[in-house]
Amino acid sequence: MTLDVDNAASGPEQHAGRRDDSSARRGPFKRALGWLFASATRALFATFRALGPERSIRLGSWLGRRIGPLTPEHRVARRNLEATFPEMSKAERDRILTAMWDNLGRLLPETVHLDWILNLDPATGLNRVTDSGLDYSTRLAANKESGIFFSAHLANWELTATAAAAIGQRTSVLYRAPTNEKVAASIVPLRGEELRTYVDAAKRGALWGLASAFERGELIGMMMDQRDKFGIEVPFFGRPALSNPIAARLARTFEVPVHGVRVIRKPDSRFHVEITPPIELPRDRRGKVDVFAATARINEIIEGWVREHPEQWLWIHDRWRIPPPQPESVATPRAARAAARRSENGSARA
Repeated sequence: MTLDVDNAASGPEQHAGRRDDSSARRGPFKRALGWLFASATRALFATFRALGPERSIRLGSWLGRRIGPLTPEHRVARRNLEATFPEMSKAERDRILTAMWDNLGRLLPETVHLDWILNLDPATGLNRVTDSGLDYSTRLAANKESGIFFSAHLANWELTATAAAAIGQRTSVLYRAPTNEKVAASIVPLRGEELRTYVDAAKRGALWGLASAFERGELIGMMMDQRDKFGIEVPFFGRPALSNPIAARLARTFEVPVHGVRVIRKPDSRFHVEITPPIELPRDRRGKVDVFAATARINEIIEGWVREHPEQWLWIHDRWRIPPPQPESVATPRAARAAARRSENGSARA
């Protein structure tokens, strides 16, 4: 089976190689800022480790609630909430935004102490992480069959892949590494390497890495709730949003089951990981997965998750921004290909 790179994804290969020479292009001032930020990040990690899980999580919560509302991202989040829930009161929006920053503040120290979260709570003898639907992934892994598992930035989303690895399931995770390579080098070890392969969507060969994972019968994980500037316009909360069709395109190419997986935050750093049954994706007249309709179906599922727990989603993404079309004379080949794909998907639906 061959994989058509241009048609298989708009995300990974469209960004391929863009970070490879970024450090060379940066001036000395920006390199110094990057070094300072990476040093501060490492110091914060060390502080969280020294404080232990419970105290560091309380500190992260406090920092998130105090610092988050002062950032430009807070204005983006408020604008997104106002447009998405125009009927919602200001008090309720404020509550959601405060809880969102609390969730984000807890996420980093929780990631530093993932081993603590995944172990039994000595006070109760119970797991801090419960699950439902895990038998779907267990069955695929037992039969050495591959499957696609899409998720969203909800609660502590780091647990989606970590929980699979903790029970012995090999996964390949498509992700976007931080642009600061020193920060990326600090974060990846926190996630752990055993039984997991991280496929950087911005590196050349990302799609071939995924193709090899399919051949090995691994489970493929990916986040599907972020804006993709080379994606297709698909409804999200009733508004057009540039969305990455890679899950639908890979399902069309490899004919593997697609599942949703989300994390729900509970009180006291407890979580529930939920895996959906295989999703029935819409198909075209030839019986192949319809990329546009399937991507819309995935967006619809994620929308349902966000509606259920809006305070646990990452509202700070500029999710609905769509740039104006460029004149043909100035459009780059990459942008032209992305526009052609959007047009092609629109024609296929007609």
